[in-house]
Amino acid sequence: MLVKDDDLKVALKPVLMSRDRIKIGKLIGTGHFGCVFEAVYEDSEHYNPSKVAVKTFQGKGADIQHLDEFLREGALMTSFRHDHVLTILGICFEVDGNPMIILPYMSNGDLKTYIENPKNAPTGLQLLQFGLDVARGMEYLAENKFVHRDLAARNCMLDNQLRAKVADFGLTRDVYTKEYYSSRDKQAKLPVKWMAPESMERNVYTFRSDVWSYGVLLWKLFTLC
Repeated sequence: MLVKDDDLKVALKPVLMSRDRIKIGKLIGTGHFGCVFEAVYEDSEHYNPSKVAVKTFQGKGADIQHLDEFLREGALMTSFRHDHVLTILGICFEVDGNPMIILPYMSNGDLKTYIENPKNAPTGLQLLQFGLDVARGMEYLAENKFVHRDLAARNCMLDNQLRAKVADFGLTRDVYTKEYYSSRDKQAKLPVKWMAPESMERNVYTFRSDVWSYGVLLWKLFTLC
């Protein structure tokens, strides 16, 4: 395991999985740090195989900074317990040391793709339910002092019952000890279309800037633009 941070090692230990139990399938998307694949997870007795999603790390093992950021996203998700926030099933490592995050499989994909597909034609009531689901997930994150920083329709997933879950926590920050988070990383890829003015102008992120992004998400839901 190419992890140098002792605290991170401790956080990951309860969710480590054996790579041998994961059977990788087709590519289904790309994320902030790498690709996402369909996969099958088998328990220790190879009974009850279950469909999962696997998020891979795109960088090289030597890229310790980005590797740690990727793993911190996984460690962060281990603490989430809410119906409308995507949680983590486990983490495993390839032979070369690169990690994979194992997630529940969301059969209806991301919210953006779903509502833009004319074959789905969601009703007004369904769109309202999507918005309510995301609001509840974001309320949970705010209550636990997390600023998401990248809330967007593409980062909300739909399960087999079309219930939305807030996901993709690559940019999320714990702001438990202060009211806001200020980004000093000028090279970070940030979602300008969804960002609040203070975030674009001063690199400041608060629960209020997440509310702005949520407003953009509602606009997206009801205009499909």
